[in-house]
Amino acid sequence: MIRSLTTRLLLAVLLACGSLATPALAQTPTFTGATLTKAREDCLAAAMTALPSPPSPNQAVQTLRDEAGELGGRCAPLALPEPAPGLDAILAALEVGLAETQAAYGCAPQADAPSCRGLLAAETRFSELKLFKLGKTDAIRLIPKDHYSRANAFWWKPENSSFGVKTGVGVSLMRLVLDASAPDSALARRVQAETPYRDIEAEVLAANAPCTACEDEVARVISLWPLFDGLERGFMAATSGNFDTAITRLEGLVGRWDAYHFGGGKGRAQLPWELALNSVIYAQSRDPSPGWREPPGHAVTLLHPSTGLALKDVHGTDTVMNLVEVVGWSRWDYDRDTYARTNEWGLSAVAAYRDRNDAKDWGYGALVRTPLDISGLPLNVAWTRTRLHAGGHDDTFAISVDLSRFFPKLKSANRLFDLPSGESP
Repeated sequence: MIRSLTTRLLLAVLLACGSLATPALAQTPTFTGATLTKAREDCLAAAMTALPSPPSPNQAVQTLRDEAGELGGRCAPLALPEPAPGLDAILAALEVGLAETQAAYGCAPQADAPSCRGLLAAETRFSELKLFKLGKTDAIRLIPKDHYSRANAFWWKPENSSFGVKTGVGVSLMRLVLDASAPDSALARRVQAETPYRDIEAEVLAANAPCTACEDEVARVISLWPLFDGLERGFMAATSGNFDTAITRLEGLVGRWDAYHFGGGKGRAQLPWELALNSVIYAQSRDPSPGWREPPGHAVTLLHPSTGLALKDVHGTDTVMNLVEVVGWSRWDYDRDTYARTNEWGLSAVAAYRDRNDAKDWGYGALVRTPLDISGLPLNVAWTRTRLHAGGHDDTFAISVDLSRFFPKLKSANRLFDLPSGESP
């Protein structure tokens, strides 16, 4: 009797728990590929209805603004259930949505239509988003280097946000719409990935050059908006905060490598043979773990030319002195805000040429690199010794400036280090 009563009580408790669990299970959020496909189709239908025929660039962009949520249009942001679905569910939906959209729009790998380029950009972002399942820090380090460029950093900058789409999705919808509505026009070419939306908005909205039979492709670009919005939701689900800190770090990293290789447009640039030598030295000492590393704060100087002005006036002697740093070493810091090299000091053995009547033209000496500059040109101090024809030697001090910042950049310098150099891949 007691056992029977106990059994009944246990069954009652289990049934009660089951009745409580059922509503909770019923509230499990669903987010599927069908959700994205329906949103895309609704957006496409709305764009086709709103677009004039044929649309001009300003009409196309205005339709994008109206329909893509900036003014509460029919391509409004995705209405995710509460609580929001997890990253796995969003990734699964995005994968289906990408595949269905590519099939619907006939986007083969080689297709160059604006909507297909937009889908390719979405695919790249999707592959990066999948890495975030490993965690934010690991993902930043593991994103393939050929997917990262200066343009990526600009895409993620807040001032490029437009039409309610966060720029983490990595594509300028306005540029794609211009490509579709004004193909090969100067206006479409002007809007680059790094062009802030606010800098071009007025000019685009004033454009009026209708194209023929382009409304289908313009509508397709607009209809990608829900997909990009889904990508942004995925990035928000994958990270506890936004990308600002990580992207600021990556921009700084690229800026510092640019300063290391080329002086950042102000300081001494390394010449190709110096980069090659320093790449060998760096390869021996760098951390073997994967990911992007900070550039060194020092480098060997090798056969580096500069020019100077002798401080001692000798009759019949050219005051201009040509110097070659045969071998030397320098170290520096990186500016926190500009990423440029600062506070650079160094010492090199030099060979010096100076046209003289009373002594040999060639001499030897030393050069000290200093953090000082003249109108942005790095300033060095050199001491040289030259043998006099009459016997003995002559010591001369000179002020030298480094002109290497004006040398052409070695575009493939990043390959020497297998790290970003500041150049787009």
